[in-house]
Amino acid sequence: AGPKVLFKDNFSDSGSGWGTGTDDTGSLDYSNGQYVFQVTKDKWFTWGNLADETFSNARIEVEVVNKSGTDEPTFGIMCNYQDDQNYYYAGFGSDGYYAIVRTENNEDSFLTDAADNQWVQSDDIQTNADSYQLGVECANGEIKLIVDGKTIASVQDETYTSGQIGIFVLTFDTAEADVRFDNLQVLEVK
Repeated sequence: AGPKVLFKDNFSDSGSGWGTGTDDTGSLDYSNGQYVFQVTKDKWFTWGNLADETFSNARIEVEVVNKSGTDEPTFGIMCNYQDDQNYYYAGFGSDGYYAIVRTENNEDSFLTDAADNQWVQSDDIQTNADSYQLGVECANGEIKLIVDGKTIASVQDETYTSGQIGIFVLTFDTAEADVRFDNLQVLEVK
């Protein structure tokens, strides 16, 4: 039977509830059945939320394709989003660097590398793959980052126990990013 599906979106309906917009830093929009981030600014963190739904004890899964032409941008999932200054985010880049982060009052705390507060590399993430299956589980005081079915990291934190979900892209030294998301689902975690 498997876990209960709480929400599903293949991004074919542009009215399914995700944030969109365009400004001088890039655009976020539905395009050809995908949720597409185009970023034109370096060192930029941008995200879109599913604004009308909140979840607790959930696993969010989505397919990701990095079309940026560089392995530098990171991408991932936000969970237990309270507002634009308080949430968790977890993700990785095509270069194999990953992180699980708690943002509290707009300050990032790296839960996967508390000593150095930075992204860390994993040999378990295939570099420059054509696509990735990304999962983030936020349930019962634990946050897990899952890439292509393998748990890359797991941390304990109970600052936020429910909230909205989101999808993000983060650029570093290279301004250009083109990252596409598809076939998202939210599963119940007991």
